[in-house]
Amino acid sequence: MQQLLRVICVSLFFLSVSPSATAEPILESTSVEAMLELMKSEGYAVSIDDDGDILWKIEGYNTYIIVAKNNEMAQFFTVFTESNGDIQTRVNDWNRSKSYSRSYWTTEGHPVLELDLDFAGGITERRVKDFLMTARYSFLAWLNDVVM
Repeated sequence: MQQLLRVICVSLFFLSVSPSATAEPILESTSVEAMLELMKSEGYAVSIDDDGDILWKIEGYNTYIIVAKNNEMAQFFTVFTESNGDIQTRVNDWNRSKSYSRSYWTTEGHPVLELDLDFAGGITERRVKDFLMTARYSFLAWLNDVVM
């Protein structure tokens, strides 16, 4: 009888601390409005631009969060129309040495930085916040390493 009572107590303990009891909600999609509100709550300088995308001011520079039409992906995007020196070499160096982002140059020779966040399969709000922090830090590093 004591053995059975021990098994029941241990089982109840594990059920009370199971991941399902403490897990964050899983987000399988987003919207411009939801991303905007989350970004505002994190203190980011954001607004909606004329195209309906999120304009995110980072250190005075225009960057964007673009939510896909199916709401299952958000993309950080920025482009510069002016840059210094051999941009192609610096873009290649960036892509060789960095994870989570990609940089390329437009046909006009303007440098672009992009990062993607995929909601398919589900992610947590904490992951979205981490993506935003990664996008901000990547942009500032890219600005220094590639554009300037």
